[in-house]
Amino acid sequence: MQQGVERNGRVDEHPLAELIRETVATGLSGAYRLAHESVKCVIYFDEGELLFAVSNLRLHRLAECAQRWNFVSAQQLAEVGQQSSDAQLGAALVSAGVLTPEKLAELLSLQAADVLRPALLWVDGTWSFDPRVRLAEATRARIPLGELLMESARRLPAEFVAGRFSNTNETFSLAAEPAIEVELQPIEGFVLSRFDAGGMRLHELLAVSGLPEAESLRAVYALSLGGLLQRELWPRVFTDDLVARFKAARAAAKKAEQEAEAAAPPVLPVPEKIVVPAAPQPPPPPPEVDERQELEQFFARLEMAEDHYEVLGVMRSSDAASIKRIYHALARRFHPDRFHQEAGTELHARLQASFARVAQAYETLRDTRTRAAYDLRMDAQRKMRRPGSFAGAGGGAKQSTYHTRGSQAGSGQAEETFQRGLDALQSGDRALAMSLFGEASRLAPGQANYRAYYGRALSGHKQTRRQAEVELKAAIQLDGNNASYRVMLAELYRELDMKRRAQAEAQRALSLDPQNADAKRLLEELKG
Repeated sequence: MQQGVERNGRVDEHPLAELIRETVATGLSGAYRLAHESVKCVIYFDEGELLFAVSNLRLHRLAECAQRWNFVSAQQLAEVGQQSSDAQLGAALVSAGVLTPEKLAELLSLQAADVLRPALLWVDGTWSFDPRVRLAEATRARIPLGELLMESARRLPAEFVAGRFSNTNETFSLAAEPAIEVELQPIEGFVLSRFDAGGMRLHELLAVSGLPEAESLRAVYALSLGGLLQRELWPRVFTDDLVARFKAARAAAKKAEQEAEAAAPPVLPVPEKIVVPAAPQPPPPPPEVDERQELEQFFARLEMAEDHYEVLGVMRSSDAASIKRIYHALARRFHPDRFHQEAGTELHARLQASFARVAQAYETLRDTRTRAAYDLRMDAQRKMRRPGSFAGAGGGAKQSTYHTRGSQAGSGQAEETFQRGLDALQSGDRALAMSLFGEASRLAPGQANYRAYYGRALSGHKQTRRQAEVELKAAIQLDGNNASYRVMLAELYRELDMKRRAQAEAQRALSLDPQNADAKRLLEELKG
């Protein structure tokens, strides 16, 4: 900790969602600066209200957001000309009649939320807070803060969420006046229904919920961040004394600014050389990160990876903690949810396919038993690929299939792997089938049936059902006229207790194939 007014810390100890909640609750003003690897962002507050958020990613600049979300066209941006800041660009768009003030406010709100959404998922990195920093422009974005905080709780790693509860004797109670109205997930609604007018200790809630502990803790965390539950022992960053010092520093900075303005000639602007040390302005955004270049490097590395260790970029001797740390770093940087604004594009499809491989590698290597089985299987395959082995006895042509990276060889190997997966599935070895379908999908990501069967295999395990959704959607995107893929996705949604989505997919399957017996049966079961 610094000895002055500023304070700093680590995100793994105090995540952004909790920092925001505490800042709102204490009514602080100032700015947080957060950094994770090369990505940096700044979040501004005024008396507990979150005003705005900016980052150094080109993706989050106003011009990029306005064009990506169809607020303006490329031609309209060209006509207003290049501006030195987002604030000046917004003013120019309004002045030119391209945007109304209401539309600009809507755009700014979306922009700020888009900056916050990935930052709320960081589980490492650094933060600093300075109560003297203020937003230079009079910008106030309407941000659905409670919804964003709950959304982050639903998507943070389960181990991280569980680590936010250190005392099972802590008491939780229903909020007298819930701050937000939000659609709850089924588990959140169930947990909330366990409470009556009085409070309940955490260990009591875990005992009566009847749910797995990780799911109960995640629901409690989300409901508490959203203001639907009152939590007794929130981890605090700022003591009451420190809050008072922050507010005094902010008041002193504001007074110094007012005195400087009053001392200036009435008709002339304040000369640039006049500096008010007590109220430093935020520095310009850091140099932009070329995000597309990072993504292309990520795709290229995965294309060259031949096993789960290379997919994650770890050594075979790496321990479980290292594998977990690397996976979380990849998830924070390349998870498809970070690029939700690209949904429906080729880039998003590539991200979904690529990150499915990362998730599969992590699920396999995180557990000692599945990792040992995988290592044995890979060792056996390597032996079979050696010259003179049984697999290579048919001549050099088949042996070259394993070593040639050309599309024809890769396609043949993918089909062979897929067929082996079907054999494993028929014999009842679902774990081996899932691994082989995943390998076939890696070798030929554009083959819809490989992706569909991989998704179906993933759907058999509760912890990989979200990944299964990604694979099945990729198969549908590759072959949208295949009713069977729609049925597979509908069955997955039924398992996830998403009946409306399941019905919609079953109906789409019937519109493609009115005689599809599986779709008819599933739809009848869902309606019944």
